[in-house]
Amino acid sequence: VVRHPADRLVSIFNRLWLVTQEMANKSFRRKGVPLARRNLYKLEKSDINQLIQMDQQKMIAEFDVTEGFWSWGMTPCQTAFIDNDTEVHKFEDKTIWKKLDLPEHKENHGSNRWSTSELTTKSLDIIRDKFKSDYEKFGYKY
Repeated sequence: VVRHPADRLVSIFNRLWLVTQEMANKSFRRKGVPLARRNLYKLEKSDINQLIQMDQQKMIAEFDVTEGFWSWGMTPCQTAFIDNDTEVHKFEDKTIWKKLDLPEHKENHGSNRWSTSELTTKSLDIIRDKFKSDYEKFGYKY
């Protein structure tokens, strides 16, 4: 199952926000909580476009996290996992449920901070550039 790169990236940032929020709400004495609270404050002040347009080194410095977590390698193109023999289903088309003979199921982990409707042309261009092979192979548009 593949997913539109812009939806996928916004979803990753939303998940990061939720996980950071959960961590920040724990007891201050627990390891990582002070850092999570600082990062949550920064995330809550951030616009999704600022996050997407931030270069990797600035994001690492701004949020004081390891390079591996923030690198675009964290979210490689989905084509990296697919060969010519792979049956592809787009998440948006919902065809996987029928193929697996399962009822459609969508689990939402909470409210979202950002949505793809907030993305600017500049952010969409960055996403398209980073995930070019996904756009080409799966026929995604923006």
